[in-house]
Amino acid sequence: TTSGEAHTPYYGTEYVVVDIDGNMVYLVNKGDTLSEVSGRVGYSVQELAKFNHIENVNLIYAGQTLRVPAPSEAIEYVMSQQNEQEVSQ
Repeated sequence: TTSGEAHTPYYGTEYVVVDIDGNMVYLVNKGDTLSEVSGRVGYSVQELAKFNHIENVNLIYAGQTLRVPAPSEAIEYVMSQQNEQEVSQ
C-alpha cells in the first residue's frame, strides 16, 4: 500500500487494512465523499473529520488516507490472516 508514508507497515486483507497503531486505513478514491466513507467504515462524518483533522467535511482528495480506530475483531482477524500468509510462505 502506498500512501506517502513509506515507513508505516500495513497489515491487511482484501477487505480490511490496519496500520501498526491499530487504525483502519481507508484510501480515498476519486468521487468519494466523507459521507460515503463513513458508511463504509462505521463512523459518523463528524468522527471521521475529528480523527483525521479535517476542517471542511466537503473537501477530501483522491489518494488521501483516512484513519479510524479499528474494532478489536478487525485487528485480530487481520493479524490472523497475516500470520497464516507468513506461515505458508
